[in-house]
Amino acid sequence: MNQNNELICVVDTDPKIAAAISTATEKLCQDLNLAYLHAHSLNELDQYLAKDENNAQRLALLVLSSDCIQHLNPDELKKIQILYQTNMILTCFEDPLKPLKKTDTWPVENIIYKPFDPAILQEHLHFALVKNEKIKTIAVHSSPEKNVIEKIRRQYFLQLSEIGFSIESVFSYQFNTAYKFYHLSFVDQKKSSQWVKLLSKKNNVYEFVFCSPTQTVITHLREKSAASKAKIKNAYWPGYEKNRMITDPVICVQMTDPEDFERLKDFFSRKFPKSQIIEFPTTPPKDKLKCDLMICENEFTSEQINFVFKTDPLYFRISNDPFPDRASTEKTLSKETLRLAKPIDRNYLGRMINSFFPSCVESDPNPEHWFHLPDPALHSEMIEVNELSEAAFIYQNDRILPRGEFQEFALTQDDETELKPIKAKIQFADSTPDIENKYLHQVVFFGIRDDMLKKIRLWMLQTHIDHKKSGT
Repeated sequence: MNQNNELICVVDTDPKIAAAISTATEKLCQDLNLAYLHAHSLNELDQYLAKDENNAQRLALLVLSSDCIQHLNPDELKKIQILYQTNMILTCFEDPLKPLKKTDTWPVENIIYKPFDPAILQEHLHFALVKNEKIKTIAVHSSPEKNVIEKIRRQYFLQLSEIGFSIESVFSYQFNTAYKFYHLSFVDQKKSSQWVKLLSKKNNVYEFVFCSPTQTVITHLREKSAASKAKIKNAYWPGYEKNRMITDPVICVQMTDPEDFERLKDFFSRKFPKSQIIEFPTTPPKDKLKCDLMICENEFTSEQINFVFKTDPLYFRISNDPFPDRASTEKTLSKETLRLAKPIDRNYLGRMINSFFPSCVESDPNPEHWFHLPDPALHSEMIEVNELSEAAFIYQNDRILPRGEFQEFALTQDDETELKPIKAKIQFADSTPDIENKYLHQVVFFGIRDDMLKKIRLWMLQTHIDHKKSGT
């Protein structure tokens, strides 16, 4: 027995499984001066520890098979953890009919599925044993390139409609920034996301408006609202904070077809009689114009807008052009407030005016229909990662996160309906910030199944090929 009397104990009825773990821990036992122990049950482990010659021994790690536990739930696992005063790894077979749920509440370092991937097993045993330091993966390949993946935050709807939604969140959302959210209600062909912007916030409650919904998504949300049994009466939708005092907005319109301009002008005169409609000047004006909103078919640069108007107005762009990629979308929506498809859905345009100019009087109001959905939306934020492998990666964060905190990430997919969040845990956080005042974090994937391992490896291979092609 080693002089420190520390054990890696495997509790499993299958000797082949125990042998596989023994092989995976061989180098760890040498490096960390640990002994290896196999018990077929917790009772057998108790009998071993009860012997006088073993009283001084303690468990550095308990690798526990799910079939050796009477009741597989967080409370039972917590009792075991407290009893043996050790960290645990849970091993089990995947049951597609009874998948493990809410595992982020389980007091285990990780969940490793049988049959084991030897490299993954070795890495996760290493992560479970070594704390408070960044660990270099040795059994799996880590990508030398910098990669970009999606950090996922689950946000639950307070209310939802065809024009937007509200959530309550501890994450701080900012005005004039476009955010990407995934949800099954946003599915249109290979897309399952919507870009949104913040309209208002109060404490931790945020109201967002959709920036460029397709007619398919609008129709789908209308149908869901009509069929919903969770309709919300007297929904709180205060509108755009900056414009709450504007009762007679000046709206500058530019349409390619003069008849379209006249039709839009007529719509505003009837629907929002206090609004003032002017036509976008064809030549630079002598004096800059006052304008609260411009609705235009043509694309204008920020310089062109500043040349015409005293202050930057809101910018509703009429366009059916798809956004080519995420980066260009974020750049475009930093200038454009939102996009409206052509032909213009007048009912939808009216609701946008209501949202951005909540004090503008509307004739013949048509109240929005709000409803509730229980399943969360997924807020996606792009982050740069290093040393990415199928076991772990590192990234920089604005604040230090505690070891063991759960997060979710996703590998960007062309077909967004195939995007799957991957659960992960903070392994280590460096207390010294870098020159940008950010902190290095090492993150370990949690409860990775074989199908996800294959997807990660395929994604890494394709990304490596893309890096080679681009020369980065």
